[in-house]
Amino acid sequence: MPKKVSDSLRILALIALAFCLAYFLPLFGPVGIETLPFQITLFAFLLGFFINRALTRKQTLATSVAMELTRLRRLHHISQGLGDKTFTKKLMALIKEYHEELAAGFPHHAETSSSFRHITKLIYRFRPKDPKDEPVYTDMLTTARNLALERNTIEGSIRSPLGMYSWTVILILAFFVIVILLAGRTAAHVSPFAAGATISAVLVAVDLLMTTDRLSKREIEKYKRLYRENFEKAITF
Repeated sequence: MPKKVSDSLRILALIALAFCLAYFLPLFGPVGIETLPFQITLFAFLLGFFINRALTRKQTLATSVAMELTRLRRLHHISQGLGDKTFTKKLMALIKEYHEELAAGFPHHAETSSSFRHITKLIYRFRPKDPKDEPVYTDMLTTARNLALERNTIEGSIRSPLGMYSWTVILILAFFVIVILLAGRTAAHVSPFAAGATISAVLVAVDLLMTTDRLSKREIEKYKRLYRENFEKAITF
């Protein structure tokens, strides 16, 4: 379902365009109308494949972000159990800085690698003086390692939308389906209404793929908000 008025208006505009083409574009001779079932089947198959890929990528991103936020809170919490409060204070400041960078520019997650390295360097160079801190420090090392792996997954998800070749294939198929439908607008082949309805479905489906494949402003703002709120949750835990 469309989540904003602009989404609904865009879909209505695509439907209107489809029916305008079907009813008002001058008729021209049928071209390969017999290939239409094959073209539509191939288009639907590839479209479904690409949409599923885009949805899986977004689900992976959402899961990895949630895991990163949880582990950042955990890193902060377990550091409170160390006897070295100077180290804890430095780590808290670096974690806060990392959150602030992501809250300001989540799509540029890869550019926060320097801030993340400051966190890991501080942890890796720390040497517990009290034997009681050893288990806590071991837990911190494991959490830092898992964070590094999660960062790779997040960055990969952000950087891997559909490529130019995939878009070229799907748009060429959509183009030929529309052309064949418009060419077949005769009583013996495809009525203008049927052509308009099918072209509407093709255009809306391509629009769905576009909106699914990219991170919308709404989604970006959601992730920024999560990072803004996550550090506050950590310090109030």
